[in-house]
Amino acid sequence: MEANYISISYGQLTLSILFILINIVLSLVLRLGLERSLFIASVRMVLQLLLVGYVLEWVFTLQNPFLVILVALGMTTIAGISSISRTRRRFQSIYWNNFVSLLSASFLVTGITVSGIIRVHPWYDPQYLIPFFGMVLGNALTGTSLTLDRFMEDLTSKRQQVEALLTLGATRSGSSASNYSRRFKNWYDSHNKLNDGNGISQFTRNDDRTNTCRRQS
Repeated sequence: MEANYISISYGQLTLSILFILINIVLSLVLRLGLERSLFIASVRMVLQLLLVGYVLEWVFTLQNPFLVILVALGMTTIAGISSISRTRRRFQSIYWNNFVSLLSASFLVTGITVSGIIRVHPWYDPQYLIPFFGMVLGNALTGTSLTLDRFMEDLTSKRQQVEALLTLGATRSGSSASNYSRRFKNWYDSHNKLNDGNGISQFTRNDDRTNTCRRQS
């Protein structure tokens, strides 16, 4: 039976190290002082990818919907903690609110895609559900981390204005309504600009999308 994947030898895999070595050499030549962090990050990346490979091999064999959902919940928990770690300010119950936001949005979009559009049977097939959920969760993570960071910075910089509105009887949501609207508008505008060239933008990295959102903010 013909294999439906491309086999990569250890020699071919070793060639990928050249890209890391190029960055390290550039850091040395330009005296950026990043060679140590580049080396450590590369080792961590390899170890994480090896671990993910073994985990996915086990996940793709699951036929129990409860175990698949449990894996998705674990992914959401890690994504929630990761997005909060990127913000510089905190508020009470930020972890719980962020977890619920990521979980509801990611499950809704993934559910519609898997059950309504692709119509996978069974719907909990981990070979389809987990990768789609991971892609949606990654985009949601970027959006929530950027929105939280900019929103908290706006509240801090406009603290006197918010406190004045609260003094005049405004509710907590009403006193920060303008910040909500501005953050969402900037976020939607940045994504609409990216969607103008959607076919090309799929080849760009998520880091480029993050930088674009930050500039729009």
